[in-house]
Amino acid sequence: MSEALFRIHGARGSHPVFGPSMTKYGGHTTCFSLETERSFLIFDAGSGISDVNKIIAGTAANKKVTLFFSHFHLDHLLGLMGLKMLYEPDSAIEICGASPESDESMREVLSAFFSPRLWPVPLESMAADIQYHEIDARGGERAMDDVTVRWQVIPHTQLCLSYRLQMPGGSITIATDHEPSPESVGSFVDFTRGADLLIQDAQYTPEEYATRAGWGHGTWVDAARIANDAKVGRLVLTHHDPDHSDQDLDGILRQTRAAFSSTSLAKDGLAFRFNPSTVQFETAILR
Repeated sequence: MSEALFRIHGARGSHPVFGPSMTKYGGHTTCFSLETERSFLIFDAGSGISDVNKIIAGTAANKKVTLFFSHFHLDHLLGLMGLKMLYEPDSAIEICGASPESDESMREVLSAFFSPRLWPVPLESMAADIQYHEIDARGGERAMDDVTVRWQVIPHTQLCLSYRLQMPGGSITIATDHEPSPESVGSFVDFTRGADLLIQDAQYTPEEYATRAGWGHGTWVDAARIANDAKVGRLVLTHHDPDHSDQDLDGILRQTRAAFSSTSLAKDGLAFRFNPSTVQFETAILR
């Protein structure tokens, strides 16, 4: 049975940032992918999705492509217009997500983003075959060939989904925008329990969070506590604050490792390999 490759294409929160103090962890906003023998799954469409074009034209050229949205804030959406396959008549993609508004479909949300005042090509005019799958936010699961995807709502300022990916070689939980609360954290710990890899929002330090409670994001303290309680194999902090330099993030990593030793920081180009016999963490930098 072949391996699965999980890639990080963007891990910055709020908006993209670039500059000499932010080269180590990168400045692209949230985008992850999982490539298996038969499937290519994308999670969120931040600016990091630009790297996905190379994979779809290469190793994933003949694989079914599915894009899952955690939610529809701009930093998780702004790269979608740069996904080249949308403009190609022989391409097909399925887009999955849950609309944040009860009276509006996910397709309507995306169409508003591609409106003429914001982008010259309407979504309805895209050449690709685009299918839409509205997820039931109350929870559920979906078999995607060789991957099973489950989801659960997590606290954020907009309806937001966490995803758990189960493969023959292991499991991954993705919680990109997550402000844990006393009422919700137990359910999330159960959701991610025993995962080989937990991708967890840790945008703020505890000191910053004191003035940003309710903004929809957590701290490295929250992330370490969840990782310990859920007994995950590896914790990867993501959704880095746009004001945090490489030096700032190095400091956060040191503090988190003191609380949960198997911690890494998400960064553009980092990859994790899974196969039925072993999980290999941080095996490749793809740039």
